Amino acid sequence: MPEIFNMVPCQDERCKWDEDRWLKFVGIKTRRIEGIPEGLSDVEKGRWVASADRIPPGFSAIKDRRYILRPEAIESIFIFYRMTGEKKYQDAAWRMFTAIENYTRTDIANSAIDDVTAETPGTADRMESFWLAETLKYFYAIFAEPEVLDLDIYVLLLV
Repeated sequence: MPEIFNMVPCQDERCKWDEDRWLKFVGIKTRRIEGIPEGLSDVEKGRWVASADRIPPGFSAIKDRRYILRPEAIESIFIFYRMTGEKKYQDAAWRMFTAIENYTRTDIANSAIDDVTAETPGTADRMESFWLAETLKYFYAIFAEPEVLDLDIYVLLLV
């Protein structure tokens, strides 16, 4: 997932997917002015911008395409899992872990990615310390038995 992005807000509490609504939103909200053909409807403009700028469905803009191994996504999945006990969160965590491993693994460690929207994202030759201190902690904790990290005893601080 990119570091900084905007999403299309849900229209109601059901948040049913509507591709034309997404494309119209992208077309209206884009700040891009170069290269867009003239005379396009908002939906057509959105389709053009989404394709040209590699904006995935649901996103309206990507302001920072890097992934620097941050913990926030897996931290949220960990909290959801520990609150509900639902295995689907462990399954999501495993998919996240394998994707991160597949795209960030180098010969000696894991590396940030400069552009997650690239067809073949390349590594960035840097690894932030929170990868080891936080991100991997949550990956470990979500698969460990709950008593290994009893949240009634331990508080996980983000410093």
